Amino acid sequence: MTLQALQELGALLVEIHGQHAHLSLLQASEQRRLLDESGSEPGLVKDTQELFNRWKSLSRELTARRQEAADRAAREELLRYQLEEMARLEISNLDYQGLLIQHTRLANVGRIGALSREQLDLLYDNEQLSVTKLLVQARHAAKELEQLAPELNGLNGMLQEAEIQVKEAVATLRHAIDDLECDPKQLEALDERLADLHHLARKHHTHPQELPRSVRNSRMKSTVLPAERNGSVSSKWPSWTPRRLIRRQRNACRNSGRRRRNG
Repeated sequence: MTLQALQELGALLVEIHGQHAHLSLLQASEQRRLLDESGSEPGLVKDTQELFNRWKSLSRELTARRQEAADRAAREELLRYQLEEMARLEISNLDYQGLLIQHTRLANVGRIGALSREQLDLLYDNEQLSVTKLLVQARHAAKELEQLAPELNGLNGMLQEAEIQVKEAVATLRHAIDDLECDPKQLEALDERLADLHHLARKHHTHPQELPRSVRNSRMKSTVLPAERNGSVSSKWPSWTPRRLIRRQRNACRNSGRRRRNG
């Protein structure tokens, strides 16, 4: 129990009499009690207390509603900022995996070129020992084997198919090498975009590939919050009660004054 609560309880249990009794008049509660007792209409005191309690209840409700409105406005502002940020980064059309593939390719152009040339040399360009030359030699030997051993018929055909596959692989490698191009500016732009996406994903506590879903969720929330604001119940302030109370108080004061003068 707090010290203030003990003081209030003690004031109810003990009333001081003596030369310092007037000190109790400094308390607002005592002043209000004496004023109420001096009035001639107990019903007015009761009505006033009920209206005051009602006002306190409505005041608390109004404060709560204002806080809810402020919180809702803050959420709406945050959603607007998030949607603008996502629109600026074009999250709705995001192909994160495609960006990663493109970035990996540009960041490893040198390694891709070196490996491709090594494979091309092994498959075709090596004049002394390449897969293509070995397959040609193997096909000549397979033709002779098919003549000597009929059960090996078809061996030359399989080697021929392998030679075709190797030639296609060689063409693919040459095409890839021709298309290799180091573009530092494009690589820098991809670095910045991926960094922005990772930063945005951390802010939304999600993975970069899930950002389009975050956009959809934010759009849904942005439509729900205004509906909540428009559908909220307005505070029920009984505008008639203060006016009625003031009239009754004035009438009571007039009647009390007349009675004192007549008495």
